Amino acid sequence: MDLGFNVMDYAPGNIPEESKEYTLATPGKYIVEIVESREEISAAGNRYAKLKLSIMEGTHKGTWIWDNLNLYHPKESVQGAARQILSTITKAVGLVGCNDTSELHYKPLFALLDVEPADGDYKAKNVVRKYSPLDPGTVKDASEKVAKNQIDQILALPKKETDMPQVADEPKKDGIPF
Repeated sequence: MDLGFNVMDYAPGNIPEESKEYTLATPGKYIVEIVESREEISAAGNRYAKLKLSIMEGTHKGTWIWDNLNLYHPKESVQGAARQILSTITKAVGLVGCNDTSELHYKPLFALLDVEPADGDYKAKNVVRKYSPLDPGTVKDASEKVAKNQIDQILALPKKETDMPQVADEPKKDGIPF
């Protein structure tokens, strides 16, 4: 059945921005999920990943927080720090690797939030100071699972020519004319 709309537009945390009132969460540790990620270009012309997070529980449930990761910044130290944060997020949601930031969507994790005070034309805003898994065991479990899968794949490979699948030299005669 063709729905005629994107069901993810109605997922938790995806309220249209024009109808959402922006509130600040008090500093602390919150369960959040990434509800959107996209590539942006900075005023200096550098690509970066913009993550939109939503608080999942408590009095600030539904509050949005944005985090920008300068994954392609020309300074290696800035780029390295952003990539380390992305790696931390990836591990915190139970993944060992990530090829697309959309793989991180709607997976809960902890974020330690702080408030950055207003500065000039900019209003005060929440900032993420640190990401961590809901359960520290999830990081270990995910890496063990991937390692086991890789070992199983290696063990499933043919060991000698005798283990190779046999291919018939003659075509099969089944009465089909092609």
